[in-house]
Amino acid sequence: MNADQLRSLIRELIKTELEEANVVGTGTSITVGSSEAYATPMAFRKKGKKAKNRGLEQAKRLGYIPVKK
Repeated sequence: MNADQLRSLIRELIKTELEEANVVGTGTSITVGSSEAYATPMAFRKKGKKAKNRGLEQAKRLGYIPVKK
């Protein structure tokens, strides 16, 4: 096997891998299955509980001062 054959083989493998990666997708979509009950943001929250601003809480822990707009 010479260098040209090796290059063509590597290019062919890269093309097939890229095609498979494009077909698979990014994996960021939500799959809800047969019900959309768990696709809501309040699905696992207790009744009467307010959503926490976790970014603000973490910033306060790190010593940053929140600024109101």
